[in-house]
Amino acid sequence: MANPEHLEILKRGADAWNEWRRENPDVFPDLGDANLYSADLSNANLRDADLRNANLGEANLGDASLRDANLYGAKLRNANLREANLIYADLSNVDLIYADLFNTNLIYADLSNANLFRANLIYANLSRADLSGADFTDALLSYTTFADNDLSEVKGLETI
Repeated sequence: MANPEHLEILKRGADAWNEWRRENPDVFPDLGDANLYSADLSNANLRDADLRNANLGEANLGDASLRDANLYGAKLRNANLREANLIYADLSNVDLIYADLFNTNLIYADLSNANLFRANLIYANLSRADLSGADFTDALLSYTTFADNDLSEVKGLETI
């Protein structure tokens, strides 16, 4: 369950949120199970945030920092994650159907069992990411980087 104080600050917008994060650098935001459907979180500092099972469908997370964030089981269908930083993020069991991950940094991210059906991953960097059981069926993968990945258990990458 999300911390009500953290959720209230986040709902004020990225500027208020980022200011609060600067003033509280030792706090790990608890936004687990939050309903952030269609929220504008662009440029938000969500580093180290707990967003497990959060509903972020159609949310704008463009240019957001989600490094080391826990998004296990989150719903990110149709979300905008363009140019977001998801290094070391836990995206296991996440719904990323139709998500826009253009030029997103996913180095060392855990995408195990994630559903990326028809996601836009053009120019995304998935180097060293855990992709076991992930489904990339019909995803846009032009110029996507898969350096040092085990692709043996990945679905939908027959052409790579």
